[in-house]
Amino acid sequence: MERLTSLISRAFFAACVRAVERRRARSVSGLAVIVALGYWLGGGDGLQAAGFDPPPLPAAADAHATRVDRIYLVSTRAMGTACDCGAMADGLQCEELVRDPWGNGVWRQLSWTELSTEFAQPLPTVVFVHGNRIDAGVDKPHGLECYDSLACRKPSGVPIRYIIWSWPSSKAPGILHDYRVKAARTGPVAWQLAWAVDQLPLETPLTLVGYSYGGRVVTGALHLLAGGDFAGLHLEKRVHPERPPIRAALLAAAVHESWIRPGNVHGRALEQVDQMLLINNHRDPAMRFYHLAFAGRVRPLGYGGIARASLGAFADRVRIVDATGAVGRSHALGDYVSNSRLGAELHHLVNLATPVESEALAERN
Repeated sequence: MERLTSLISRAFFAACVRAVERRRARSVSGLAVIVALGYWLGGGDGLQAAGFDPPPLPAAADAHATRVDRIYLVSTRAMGTACDCGAMADGLQCEELVRDPWGNGVWRQLSWTELSTEFAQPLPTVVFVHGNRIDAGVDKPHGLECYDSLACRKPSGVPIRYIIWSWPSSKAPGILHDYRVKAARTGPVAWQLAWAVDQLPLETPLTLVGYSYGGRVVTGALHLLAGGDFAGLHLEKRVHPERPPIRAALLAAAVHESWIRPGNVHGRALEQVDQMLLINNHRDPAMRFYHLAFAGRVRPLGYGGIARASLGAFADRVRIVDATGAVGRSHALGDYVSNSRLGAELHHLVNLATPVESEALAERN
């Protein structure tokens, strides 16, 4: 029944889009319909498809807790958009996925100070930042989808630290209002993420993965870590003023394509990376209709990437992968990370592959 509902809703979506595009979407109502339909079929990061509540994602906590990897959730939901160095340690809500005495996977609360002691061990660390309309409680299974894509490909016995970065992105009333409010909220969230990254030891191999609006959070954090500022935000009182380059992956990134160009809003982001992977899809509804929520006909990075010529000396740090054929008309995270090729690209970026695997992937590229 769910499959039939999905097929019907997608067919209705396509028919409505064609009808509105024939009118060239000149009216405000036409724009609202397109944006609404984009959300309907995945613009809300795939969790409100067809206007129905999503089926519960399999948390599979027991299976995840039995692995050698360290899995955490760090949430800023309780502190909102506060950008205060003094309040961060007390405001962050942290949990670790562990096994109880009976072997069940459970989430154990811990303080940021306790979590910081775990960072002393320089494990390869991945921070996943989710997108819009992700409720508390859904953030864990949602984030574990990306983790599973990495865990099933990495060599056995190679542990990683995986952190789900959760921010206040629950649905707000009004589609356009929701989209714009969350866009504005990603700035403070980027500052909060940059503050947390600054606490990590310099020798920690680090990859930031941003999905949808999470991509905007990641580029903002990178820009701040490189010494930049935007919208009155600046990272002061640095623990590590000079951080070695890290890696970043942006999946269907809901951030203006121009923002990572040198001199632009997040123009110093590429200074802080040695590699940035852009996974794009010009059939993704949220990418296709992104520009309708903002002034001008802006395009997101997740639609078609960016012209390397506009990046100057940083052009060779960006790798662009077109996922249109692999994912199609979907904005669901699972459709991206479950694809074998895209999963391999992400795995290669995190650099958990053996030397033989790395060479084989380089040859295919």
